[in-house]
Amino acid sequence: MNYTIEFEPSGIRLVCEEPLTISDAARRAGVSVRSECGGKGTCGKCIVRVRNDKASPVSEAEEKLLTADQLAEGWRLACRTVVSGDVSVYVPVTSTVEGPVIQLESLAVTLKPVTPIRTISLAVPPASLTDQRADLQRVADALQQYGVANAWADLPALSSIRTALREGDWRIGVALRGEEIIDAYPGTARSPVSLAVDVGTTKLACYLVDMGTGKVMAARGAMNPQIAYGEDVMSRLAAAMVDPANSSSMQKKLVEAINAVAGELCATQKLEVKYLLDVCLWAIRPCITCYWACPCVPWRSHHLCRRSARHWRSMLACWAWMLRRVPTRIYRHPLPGSSDQTM
Repeated sequence: MNYTIEFEPSGIRLVCEEPLTISDAARRAGVSVRSECGGKGTCGKCIVRVRNDKASPVSEAEEKLLTADQLAEGWRLACRTVVSGDVSVYVPVTSTVEGPVIQLESLAVTLKPVTPIRTISLAVPPASLTDQRADLQRVADALQQYGVANAWADLPALSSIRTALREGDWRIGVALRGEEIIDAYPGTARSPVSLAVDVGTTKLACYLVDMGTGKVMAARGAMNPQIAYGEDVMSRLAAAMVDPANSSSMQKKLVEAINAVAGELCATQKLEVKYLLDVCLWAIRPCITCYWACPCVPWRSHHLCRRSARHWRSMLACWAWMLRRVPTRIYRHPLPGSSDQTM
């Protein structure tokens, strides 16, 4: 039987089919509720007021962290309170996640961009009765003069090649990663654009970079949505260990946040998102774990603890290969005494 949870003062409503803690319901509804302890019921920061009696009995943690007067007035801990019927929940300002203050300014340093992506403008002979080569073969032959001997493309790129050739009157710009054509555009190719992302514990800093000049075109920050699962990284890893579904949820929310900021940055430059060809992601190891939704178990008990650093680099390289449309480079903190920072 469906029931409704209404969050005040925002007025957001969530229709549920199964019993949920108020914290879980808030995450699903997009309501920001503090969770410094990751839902363990130890920080006491997620205090909310339940308007009726459709909630679970008061827990031991609530008796310890809330006064008798607070409990009598309906104040509960969102992470400890399970609701299963129509209920109204008041979320005070003190229990909401504050908007981030993010420092995006940095020293102006001239750098020579290094990217696996390059763009080339081509004038391709049009198809005719005497020249019936396939579109990909036609483009691959034209690329040979630029040192690309065996150009190839996957299905999405093949579709973009076909469209670009005809819309651009057989003049197109192609984006390549090595010898792979990853996209094509009608007309002249433009300099590749990259997204640089610093994934912090609580905040995201995103920069749109012209990889031809190294110039930062735009910058924008956002709150790391994983904060709903804990203020610190260890709380989030603990949440992932308690319920593997939390790992997938954290990954999804982080990717959605990065995609949203990327779209906003492109909009400020009147740039279509399809021209964003490279992503460079920097994060500490636990954030990388959450980004890839890797298994979160005590390290000593996991069979992968015997794997070498080379094995992990190979595994991440395979995962990055699957993101064929937007190549992703991963940076992490190096081990003591090691200068290797790239996976």
